[in-house]
Amino acid sequence: MMMMMMMMMLMMMLIWMIKVAHDQSMTFINTCRSLKTVLSVWLETYPNDFREAPAYSTLTSLLQFALCNAFDNDMAQKARDQLIAFRDHDSSEHISSGLGMC
Repeated sequence: MMMMMMMMMLMMMLIWMIKVAHDQSMTFINTCRSLKTVLSVWLETYPNDFREAPAYSTLTSLLQFALCNAFDNDMAQKARDQLIAFRDHDSSEHISSGLGMC
């Protein structure tokens, strides 16, 4: 889990450094597209890498990153949908685990 967070931070730093160095250039745009693709595939393929109940800090950070760095709505929507799914699942799991305790 810690390695994943470090990887996310490294990607965020990389995109920030490229943005500063080449603001509005094709290099920046292509890097953003590549990063978005990697993050999207990662989220779709290994969603449990982003499961950190109850705060889901890595997934929340990914959502904020997608919104703040002008990625298209697809990346933000995937992160938002996964966050909702995790919360719903964990909430229903919590409720069902307490049913047999009466």
